Amino acid sequence: ICFNNVRTAGSRLKVSWVVSTDDSTLVFTRTLPDNKVTVKAELKAPWSYEIIADEPVMPTSELPSHLALQNYLLETGSTYKAPLHTHPIELVAMSHIRRFLKGDEMTRVLWSMIPETLAFAPLGIGIVPYYIPGSIELADATLEQIKTHDVVLWEKHGTVAVGTDIMDAFDQTDVLCKAANIYMCARNMGSEPDGMTEKDVKDIQDVFKLPKERPC
Repeated sequence: ICFNNVRTAGSRLKVSWVVSTDDSTLVFTRTLPDNKVTVKAELKAPWSYEIIADEPVMPTSELPSHLALQNYLLETGSTYKAPLHTHPIELVAMSHIRRFLKGDEMTRVLWSMIPETLAFAPLGIGIVPYYIPGSIELADATLEQIKTHDVVLWEKHGTVAVGTDIMDAFDQTDVLCKAANIYMCARNMGSEPDGMTEKDVKDIQDVFKLPKERPC
């Protein structure tokens, strides 16, 4: 089955499905004004999909990142099935401040705002520097960060999370937004919030036996 000249936000895709006897291979070519990039993603049978919309919709311009994530989850046999990409105001705002893009500084600050952040996002938030939206570079960087973090923040753009279902992915993102909002509210009162201490954070991790790496 071949879908030609499928238009998405800001890009034009040529998408071809090739189905063999024991697997399904999706190959798409994404053409930009200055280059042409071909990406191949393999989805092992059996597979299925469902489009939920009131009327036919076009693929997301972030198709490379979605496919890379789905491919990784299938290959590793992960119980995580649902990727979520969104543009949470509080987290995107924090990505405009250089301090929060260094190391685990954003994770440290968000964890310290409210204990629930540790419970719902025990692996913290990974940072991906700014790349052109919809680019292969963005997809590759996202894939590396999602292996060790609950949520990935795209600098000056948005977030990506994966969960056992879409509500699980939403909860991870939502609790980080809540923590970011608490931080901003405290800052608006004129002070840098104290936050929980490193000992407080470690005690919660130990008492509730929170995971230190992503489960399957």
